[in-house]
Amino acid sequence: RAAHRRAAAPPPAPGLTESRPSLLSSLRARADFGLVGFVVDAVDDRAIASATLVVRAGHQRLAAAVDARGRFVLEELPPGPVLVEVAAPGYVGEQFTRTLPHRGELRGARVRLVPVRARIFDAWRRAAAPLYPSAKAAETMTPRELQAFVERRRLLPHDRLGALTALVESSVWGARPPSSEALEECERLAAALSSEDSSTR
Repeated sequence: RAAHRRAAAPPPAPGLTESRPSLLSSLRARADFGLVGFVVDAVDDRAIASATLVVRAGHQRLAAAVDARGRFVLEELPPGPVLVEVAAPGYVGEQFTRTLPHRGELRGARVRLVPVRARIFDAWRRAAAPLYPSAKAAETMTPRELQAFVERRRLLPHDRLGALTALVESSVWGARPPSSEALEECERLAAALSSEDSSTR
């Protein structure tokens, strides 16, 4: 149940957080052509040492890995718009576009990636929310307990909740990190469950 409560916490916010350069550096001319920062887990801010970056700037395509602290360093990038794609096994990838040069806000930046597990549980939680008997129950009932409650009350005519519950249990609490395909299937089942629930009201 403790693991369930941790998983039920609000989904973390992914994406890029720029640093706050000093007032002096922000008054200087836009002359910084570097991209330096960290890739971290959006849930606990832990470094993701397995992350990789792909930067597309003009006709150039540059790839970089992070170090053990999740730090990446890309210097002397060409001026103009750059597209940065960040990926790591077991995480939902992120991308962002910025224009170079900058005034220092892209030095010490943090890129937060959301674990696929967290996204899967969030999709299940949104789809299952109307089925709980009370707000308090949503904090304490496990997915399997909710499935049993729904089956006893016959709240849904089909067993989409069962398929979704099985996928959530194996993905969120399984030994291996879930794949992006598992996330896609979970979101499909969650959307079908939500539409089915709406049609039975």
